[in-house]
Amino acid sequence: MKKLRFATIAAATVALTASLTPSASAQGVNEMIDNFDCGLLQTTIYTTGLAHENSTRSELAATLRDSAAVSQLPTPMNIVGVAYSERIANRALTCGIVKEDPQDFLSQLQLLSSNLSSSFFTA
Repeated sequence: MKKLRFATIAAATVALTASLTPSASAQGVNEMIDNFDCGLLQTTIYTTGLAHENSTRSELAATLRDSAAVSQLPTPMNIVGVAYSERIANRALTCGIVKEDPQDFLSQLQLLSSNLSSSFFTA
């Protein structure tokens, strides 16, 4: 089961990084993520167990950053999965794959902390 999950995550990340070249800019990666096919993204996220229909945007982003399967992928796929976890989670939210984060004070503080720490990768 772990091999299947790893292979599915690898395939999804390959799909996300397929158009990357050594000279690809962050803007190009951002645009690619922002336009990624919702159906393919949903299938990938649910099949790999990275999220389910009741997951929130921040839960998916955290899973992408912290998943051992993502970190074991070859470079640059693992870097994209971790460094762009917030943007991928935003795309999943836009596509309706995950739910919005709760709007209470503690949740907002945790989200702000998460965004600040991940902004060092995408800045």
